Amino acid sequence: MTPSDRSDQRGQVLVIFAGGLLTLLVIAALVIDLGFVFMIRRAEQNAADPGAIAAARFIPAGDYAGMVSAACFYAQQNGFFSNAPGYPTSIGCVPGNDPNGTTLTVNYPPSAAAGEFAGYPGFVEVGIARQHVSFLARIIGINQIGVASSAVAAFNSPGNSNSNSLVALDTGGTCAAGHVHGTGTVNIHPVTPGIDGGYVHVNSTCSTGPKDTTCDNGSGALKVDGTSTLNAPHVYVTGTCQSQSTMFPLNEGAVQIGDPLLQLPPPKLSDYPNGQCGSGGPITRTSIRASITVDGTSGTASSSCWRPACTSSPAAGSS
Repeated sequence: MTPSDRSDQRGQVLVIFAGGLLTLLVIAALVIDLGFVFMIRRAEQNAADPGAIAAARFIPAGDYAGMVSAACFYAQQNGFFSNAPGYPTSIGCVPGNDPNGTTLTVNYPPSAAAGEFAGYPGFVEVGIARQHVSFLARIIGINQIGVASSAVAAFNSPGNSNSNSLVALDTGGTCAAGHVHGTGTVNIHPVTPGIDGGYVHVNSTCSTGPKDTTCDNGSGALKVDGTSTLNAPHVYVTGTCQSQSTMFPLNEGAVQIGDPLLQLPPPKLSDYPNGQCGSGGPITRTSIRASITVDGTSGTASSSCWRPACTSSPAAGSS
């Protein structure tokens, strides 16, 4: 072996060593920085969970300031916003009062990020987020890692487990998906302690004009016409409202909500033999007509719901 050959081998070892060192640094970056991220997220969740529960106490009164104050208190108790004047008793939950620029967000009703709870007026969402400044992850171009946690809570009193009393679930652009007409009055009792009440929510996106707090004369997802009247503590419409006069507090452009009965187990059609064409026969579609009297008046409220025909065996479920 000549001296030149030995020199070439030393160069190859240097390249292998440099590549191995870089791999070790990347692994260390993942272990160290991701470890810090998990630790920060756990701390955020420890603050968001009790913060949301505490904020939910102010839902019956609609006290948003009280919700923010309660959520902020538990954020401070868990070590966030320690630079706030009078810490840990003051509110002061703003990025400028936290060494890491943490943000506290309270959404009532919850935002779209809350998933199935989005848009429910009886729920409150508390979110905490901050940026983790990387240690070793910078060598692969990651200078900061965003860390966020959130929690959703509801105020449930006996007999009042859902904040919506009247829901039109159509998520398309159907106009008049929620339709109140006739000559009567539909009254939704207010949500107050000791009284079972609720809100009205219309999921349809049909709209004409700006999405604000006033019903207009154009087409809308919610339609109130004739001499009928709708009284409710609050009405939420994803699209807009169509009416000659507004008799209720209104929010247009609301977040769509999910089916409140979606998680219930479906009934077994085999438990209803009258729905079969003879013993062991196929399941048939059932049509039901119902008449409802609200507060002794003749008002009519209507909504449409489509369900597929049943083609499965008698033991199959349907929803």
